[in-house]
Amino acid sequence: MGGGIRLYCVLLALLAAGTGSAGAQTAQRGAAGASSSPAVPPFSLAALAIRDSMASDGSTLSLVAFKDGLIRDVVFPDGTSDRTIFTLLNGRLGTVSEGNGNVVGMFALDQGGLSTIYADGRSETLVLDAARTIRVMAKAANGALVCAAWYPAAHRFSASERGTGCATERTVPGSAVAPAREGTPAAWQAFDRFYSSFVAVHEGGYVENDGNGSPANYGINQGANPDVQVASLTQGDAEQILYQRYWLASGADQLPPALAAVQGDTAINMGVKAANDLLARSGGDPQTYLQLRDDKYRAIAAASPDKAAYLPLWLERNDDLRGLIGDGDDGGRDEYATWRGERSLPAFADADPDY
Repeated sequence: MGGGIRLYCVLLALLAAGTGSAGAQTAQRGAAGASSSPAVPPFSLAALAIRDSMASDGSTLSLVAFKDGLIRDVVFPDGTSDRTIFTLLNGRLGTVSEGNGNVVGMFALDQGGLSTIYADGRSETLVLDAARTIRVMAKAANGALVCAAWYPAAHRFSASERGTGCATERTVPGSAVAPAREGTPAAWQAFDRFYSSFVAVHEGGYVENDGNGSPANYGINQGANPDVQVASLTQGDAEQILYQRYWLASGADQLPPALAAVQGDTAINMGVKAANDLLARSGGDPQTYLQLRDDKYRAIAAASPDKAAYLPLWLERNDDLRGLIGDGDDGGRDEYATWRGERSLPAFADADPDY
């Protein structure tokens, strides 16, 4: 098996270990295929459906559409297989799950294919080109890159295609992968409004113990952000970190307003992995999402007596968020902030990946 295909197969196998926190990076669309073939511009996951495409090492890949989703099956030469499920939450954003249903990441559907970020720091782009070739570029959490390709069953492989099927990790330029998303001005404005009217009220100044033994300042937990000196953090810097590492990383900027508020606050309060899991289980309904969050808080309090004292505060935060979004419209933030006044609740520690 060629080096590039082998590394990519290892990355596929790692889908079973989707743990960790936010900060995943995403790859630029054009880098996914080292080919001059123009990308087909599908407007739905169904447009990506294809069966029994073959790589030069003999592995096969199928993309099978179902209602609101796509199943990717890879069968390796030794007979083992891997299944990944892409499920849309709205027109272009969705969750990525293992074959057993565990949510391991988020994806965006755009012109030509899918861009995926995983909770453990990996990222991936998948493109179906005009020749019906599936090209995938994957980036491991440590920055290692690999590109692989699956061709129509009748394809005759050239010498250059054998072994890797695409560019190898040594020839894919580092610039092919973009840094963490910066978001758009509109995304920042939406977050800034939510931060000012809700998050800043709940995430006060410095505390020695944020519920998990680590200090926190303005909502930034030291255990979850070891590269940040939280004791000297300014509120402005904290807002920027919450925006990058939680709001954008959780995909809240791509959701409808009310759902964005719940997703973003859950990422801040529980971590991105937990937020993505609850989002998938909620089916995109904000009220169902908040009920699931209630249930998760209660389960944590029941399992950890030392955290039980925080349960009323966590549930109150949920109720405050229900008051903010109402029946799904998260308008009226200024009025809510005035009503909320100076009340402040301890943050829910998000450093524990089991949260």
